[in-house]
Amino acid sequence: MDENEVLGAADSDDDRAILAEVYQRYEECQNFEADARSHSRDDWRFYHADAYNHNQWDANIYAGRANGDAPRPCLTINKVAAHIRQALNSCKQQQMGVKVVATGFGASALAATTLEGIIRHIESQSNAQQNAYSCAMENQFSRGRGWVHIKTDWVKGNDTFDQDFYIEAVPDPDCVMSDPSCREPDHSDMQWAMLIDEMPKAEFLRVHPDHADDVGSAQPMSIMQGDTNGWVTEETVRVCRYYRRNEEKDTLWACPMTNPQTGITTIQPMRESEMDEAMVDQCKAIGAESRPIIRHHVQCFLIAGDQVIEKRDTVFRHIPLVPFIGVEYVDDGKVEYHGMVRSMLDPQRMYNYSASALVEGVASQTIAPWLADSRSIEGHEDRWADANVSRQAVLLYNSIDQDSAQPIQAPQRLEPPQSSQGHANLMMAADNQLQAVTGQYQAELGAPGNEKSGRAINERQRQSDTANYHYTDNQGMALRLIG
Repeated sequence: MDENEVLGAADSDDDRAILAEVYQRYEECQNFEADARSHSRDDWRFYHADAYNHNQWDANIYAGRANGDAPRPCLTINKVAAHIRQALNSCKQQQMGVKVVATGFGASALAATTLEGIIRHIESQSNAQQNAYSCAMENQFSRGRGWVHIKTDWVKGNDTFDQDFYIEAVPDPDCVMSDPSCREPDHSDMQWAMLIDEMPKAEFLRVHPDHADDVGSAQPMSIMQGDTNGWVTEETVRVCRYYRRNEEKDTLWACPMTNPQTGITTIQPMRESEMDEAMVDQCKAIGAESRPIIRHHVQCFLIAGDQVIEKRDTVFRHIPLVPFIGVEYVDDGKVEYHGMVRSMLDPQRMYNYSASALVEGVASQTIAPWLADSRSIEGHEDRWADANVSRQAVLLYNSIDQDSAQPIQAPQRLEPPQSSQGHANLMMAADNQLQAVTGQYQAELGAPGNEKSGRAINERQRQSDTANYHYTDNQGMALRLIG
């Protein structure tokens, strides 16, 4: 593949128009997705909560329990991660990839096999299975949306001017801003998208030494009015790869073509942009059939701070940022998307609270004391004082009163601390609710069940897969668009 055609340097007005367009669309996407992005980040933190961070606790509740003279237990027993990884690893085991099928119009099974082999090579050299696809699916299950970036780059390890395709992971979905006017479920009708990276200024100057002056403005994006949202700061530079999909209108003609050797005339579809004027005039003269067509192509603009430092045409017909979508819907003019975590928020909080209350209740009770007549331990007070904390093989006591020669009852231990059955029942109920909202029950998570035969075990697993099949279906849509 030849290098993408680099366009000539744009004049100041063109750059101003591009920057204004980028900033306007950035704000448009921010307004459309602000709530969804905030909730998505909260879901991500909830998914990764552990004993060192307490993101599964409400901040106010945690502050009230953890602070003070007598802090109360705030346990995090993360069962959400197990449910997410069960679904995620099941998808990883399937070794997903793009399939190519011959569907007529001159296509052949051999050509389809050859194209699929090329795509397998692209996926292999990109390590797409373990890198891009895996990262996108984890974000899909946990946050509700992951992304894959397809780019062209020089063929590695060769002295050549050829380029190849590479499938790249997008670890942070918040780095992608996309067209909010999409209507297709796979977002294949996106007209624009941008991939934004916050680079340390020193790193940017190392990668782009020729553009040191382009990021030195004290008022970045100064051609626009309003808040610039930190496109350039003292420490960082916001580098934006902006993709824009354009339309080229053309006319398709049914041109009669005569074979000079056989004299047979056949109809060949040809685009007017590829025909000379004489042929176009001939088609018009004979009243050849025609229809308007639209051809899409994608431009890429690399923006650093407040400057367009590069722009080029690409070989793509769709925006090369592909979403892996979990659950997505629009409510009151704003988008909302989420993964599996969202439905587990309250059951997981209920489980953590019940476990903490159970531990707190048992810990607040005294150690089971001994009940003894003072005469029975007379002379052995030191041993009995440490009876609850030491490992003594023998505890001596006085069985006969030396004064009256009457028998003395032996010391007795009182009832040990009792745990709250109510809190234990709440933990069990919360665990059942976690299984219910995910469709993954104990058997799917590895616990032994009543199933004995392999068929019964597989049927139980299939029920879990069906409950979460919409994630797998959306992965298929993403793979088709990648292909």
